Amino acid sequence: MMNIIKCSLFKSQSNHEVAASIKVILLLFLISISNSMASESVTEGHESAAAEHEWHKNHAAVFIGGMAPVSNSKETSFALGLSYERRLNETFGLEVLADFTIGSHERTALFATGVTYRPFNDLGLKLMTGPGFEIEDEDGHSTQVNFIYGVGAAWEFHFGDVSVAPTVYADFLGATKTNITFGISIGTGF
Repeated sequence: MMNIIKCSLFKSQSNHEVAASIKVILLLFLISISNSMASESVTEGHESAAAEHEWHKNHAAVFIGGMAPVSNSKETSFALGLSYERRLNETFGLEVLADFTIGSHERTALFATGVTYRPFNDLGLKLMTGPGFEIEDEDGHSTQVNFIYGVGAAWEFHFGDVSVAPTVYADFLGATKTNITFGISIGTGF
């Protein structure tokens, strides 16, 4: 989903520099989550079990996993992403996300928006769908922008304000290409 940024970002940096940048971004995100949790525990004290599972209007998450084209599932790329969801109520929300993939010969950035739907709030199932675009850079020689439409599902497990969610997306690029992205999202509600 972060294909647009990827083109300019990856042309000027080596794979080692990109990996180091990704690690720094993840570390900063995890530090902010832990600081948020620590400040809430000091100010709120002990909460009842019902209050711990209360939904938040905002949710931010980091995604780490892999991406494989359906046409060539042996060619899996590393995927890293960020997402933000604004929940309209306990059932529906709006989400924006960006996703970077790094493979052996191509790099992509994908950006998407969409609607989230939780049909069974107590079970943690979250369904997502929406449009976006992908920027694909093959060996630094050619850049291509593609319209995509994605659908996905996640199973959210909540530990206070922190969520861990196994996630899978299918991104459709035209009538002939489909990418499957899979991994774990770690986020926090606020």
